[in-house]
Amino acid sequence: METCLNCGKKFEDSFCNHCGQKKITDRITLKSIYLEFLQTVFLFESHLFRTVKELVISPGNYVKTYLKGKRRPFMAPIQFFLLLLTLYVLVFNLFGDKYFEYITQVTRVENSEKIQKFDLNIQNIQTHVKKNLDIFNFMMPPIMALFFWALFRKQGFNYAESLVFSFYIISIGFLLSIIIIFFSLVDIRVAFLKNILLIIYFSFAIIQFSGMKKTPALFKSILTIIFTYMLYGVVVAGFTIIFILLKP
Repeated sequence: METCLNCGKKFEDSFCNHCGQKKITDRITLKSIYLEFLQTVFLFESHLFRTVKELVISPGNYVKTYLKGKRRPFMAPIQFFLLLLTLYVLVFNLFGDKYFEYITQVTRVENSEKIQKFDLNIQNIQTHVKKNLDIFNFMMPPIMALFFWALFRKQGFNYAESLVFSFYIISIGFLLSIIIIFFSLVDIRVAFLKNILLIIYFSFAIIQFSGMKKTPALFKSILTIIFTYMLYGVVVAGFTIIFILLKP
């Protein structure tokens, strides 16, 4: 029997049965640090690749499997969300100016009477959105989970399970958005494909996860997406307008 140096409990084999601490008998060397680094990197990449693969191919079934308890080979929902959110915000801040310029040109926001009425500057709005993009996008999963739970509550999902599902599929939405951003560098009009792809993917994921018949599930999935983006847009617009109006 060995005594765990971490929790002080007795254990056998290579890992402590109480806290999971690995049995350590050797001193730390440069070789051990290097091997530990490689193990951490490859394990992370393996979990990331498996999670992305399952969420792209079979998102609904994957999340249901995760909720049932099969979690070790995959990344946790919040960890996965934070990683993809960070990458998305980084890419958007580097290449988002071209997208904003095109949106401004197409919608002619600079000539909007409503914008002029409130004395709002479109550049200030865009700057504020980019600066707080991570915070705004963190609001999306709770909002989507709320509407999914409300519309599909008869399927037996609680809000926490709906939130896990939302974290995962919105993360893939970030991945799709990153890909679209790079394609839009060649032709900015490609940026409008993002919304179409997101609607298709979200609908596919919701239908599969809900387990309902396709027709009612499709109808409710569209409602979930519409209500989510409407409330999200109201929240973002509200915070942005208040910030700009109160800005000295």
